Amino acid sequence: MLSALMTPRNALLIIVGMWLLAFLIGLVPLMGWHKPPPDSGYCFFVFVVDMNYMVFFNFFACVLTPLVVMFLIYAQIFATVKRQMRRIAAEHGGVGEGQTRAAANVRREIKTATSLFLVLFLFTVCWIPLHIINCFLLLCPHCSVPLELLLAAIILSHANSAVNPFLYAYTMSTFRDTFKAIFLCCRTLNDREAPTGAPADDGRCTIGPNTQRT
Repeated sequence: MLSALMTPRNALLIIVGMWLLAFLIGLVPLMGWHKPPPDSGYCFFVFVVDMNYMVFFNFFACVLTPLVVMFLIYAQIFATVKRQMRRIAAEHGGVGEGQTRAAANVRREIKTATSLFLVLFLFTVCWIPLHIINCFLLLCPHCSVPLELLLAAIILSHANSAVNPFLYAYTMSTFRDTFKAIFLCCRTLNDREAPTGAPADDGRCTIGPNTQRT
């Protein structure tokens, strides 16, 4: 299912489309949806960014709505996989080669979907606290939020990008293999830098499905 849809071409189109969409969304405040800078000359984020933009456009339209849609899609994916497992068991009856191969394919799809769901769940956990604070500031503009709490929410939101590579490596063997290949290549290149007069290392390192160091 997923492997048939997520071809290299489709993946590239999705990545380019997402970057373009994010770029256009980021331009919205520059196009006029912002507050005038204060006369003090100091430009702080909360002074120039309109909280209506942060809550209604950034959170509700660009974050919360896609999150709800994606959670519903994943619920549908897992329900479909469950029905498919039952269908495989009913069609093949006992344990046979066809059932074993089909069940292995379904388990692989489940593992991939679960890994991507964990990425989505982690994104939600990291970003929702900051958006909740923004909603609070919009509803109560004269209220104050402890600086420690605000900084913790900001750090948590940005930490999401730092944690994702480790999550990918933990849940997906292909990412682990690629990371190992990158580190092996770096070590191979360092080994090549032999002292003057020493024989050069002719080791080669390639990154691909059958990554190896020779």
